Amino acid sequence: MFRGDEKGLGLIEVLAAMALLSLGVVILFGGFVNAHTWNRNAGQRSRAILFASGVIEELKARPDKVEPTSGSSPGQLDLELEVPEDLEVAVVIRSYDESLQLFMVEVSCGRWEGDRIKTENLTTILEGEG
Repeated sequence: MFRGDEKGLGLIEVLAAMALLSLGVVILFGGFVNAHTWNRNAGQRSRAILFASGVIEELKARPDKVEPTSGSSPGQLDLELEVPEDLEVAVVIRSYDESLQLFMVEVSCGRWEGDRIKTENLTTILEGEG
């Protein structure tokens, strides 16, 4: 029998509290998993962009290597950069203004993200040697 002056929690109340607490923990854990995935993808993207900017800086320092190419790798351009294993890199150099010896340089870094490839592109105009 239930009496109105009894103190403490009943079994149903304890089970309801545990269910709410469990639901909160599951939601919080899901947030941690998503944050980890986003952080990993952002790190991979940052590394690809950093490598692409390194290729451009290397070409700025060596204007003798800036000449029209289509889809070369940093190794084919004789740049002293080691391509990370998980990146696929292509460097395209096109003539931009022949009278000023300016070239448009596009560096594409592809990386696998799950089952598809994501590409980061950096483009700039550089001066070559004549």
